[in-house]
Amino acid sequence: MSATDFWAEPQDLVSIATESPKAKTLEFDDGFEACEKVSVATKHGNMDVYIQGDRALKPIVTVHEIGLNYKSCFKGLLSHSAADPFKKKFCFYHINLPGQGANDATLSSFPSMDGLAEMVDEVAVHFKLPGYVGVGAGAGANVLLRVALNNPSIKITGLLLISPILQSQWWGEWVFDKIARMQTNNAAKMPSFVVEQYLKTYFGTKTLEHNLDLVQLFRRHLADELNPQNFRQLQAAYAARTDLLAKVKPDSFDVPVLMMYGGQSTNMQWCQDSIERFPKDRFSNIKIWECGDMLHEEEPDEVLVAFRLFLQGLGLIF
Repeated sequence: MSATDFWAEPQDLVSIATESPKAKTLEFDDGFEACEKVSVATKHGNMDVYIQGDRALKPIVTVHEIGLNYKSCFKGLLSHSAADPFKKKFCFYHINLPGQGANDATLSSFPSMDGLAEMVDEVAVHFKLPGYVGVGAGAGANVLLRVALNNPSIKITGLLLISPILQSQWWGEWVFDKIARMQTNNAAKMPSFVVEQYLKTYFGTKTLEHNLDLVQLFRRHLADELNPQNFRQLQAAYAARTDLLAKVKPDSFDVPVLMMYGGQSTNMQWCQDSIERFPKDRFSNIKIWECGDMLHEEEPDEVLVAFRLFLQGLGLIF
């Protein structure tokens, strides 16, 4: 600044230009190439798969949580800078469970949880995967473990299970499930009660109180983009799930598992009760204290560090 500018008379402010902030979206906006959509025909109907990356790379198959889809469930994880090495080494096959995409048409029927597992296995066969690592969140984790326990056609080399419930439905869940299904019956939009209850499940207190933009993003997705009748059908299938832990035999279950869950998750106790059922030499678990079920959205860096070490233990060196 020159001496002349310093001693000049101050100027009145004439006008202020305002600009609306860019709204957050669920699109992958980190420069990574767009996903290729492939609809795979299975004996239970079509399954939409979104392929992210070069198919020549090692495959990772993802299955999302109830109330979400592949974008809303895994965008935060894969848009994080710590995910860049994964994108260079792996091709992601994101599975959208039937009818759970944004603004999908209402389905006339819906498969059981075992049926969903069979669909995932058929998808792996369709793409002729040589074997794959599975990443599942919530209901998606239940589906992927179900695949691994049902003699899959394609070998699963490892599983990252995020906030899984592997037991059958318990009474508290039954009460909420009944209320939610009553409220969504013939509803054109997701009822606010159901939306808010799922947000409290997805996120810990810190996120709910301080990351209001993120919470609003997921509130908007649940309220405006999800078909409530399709959600209701998936919820009914999930409510009728069978207990998987009874099928996990430590002497014969040979799939390495990394389980991660939040310290503020409403399902934390169910995750902890699952730990002793897995073979100790092929199982690891991590609790992230301030998170709910969506810890991969709340603390993606911590999840990615643990996942990277898990993959290195499988011999998938970066």
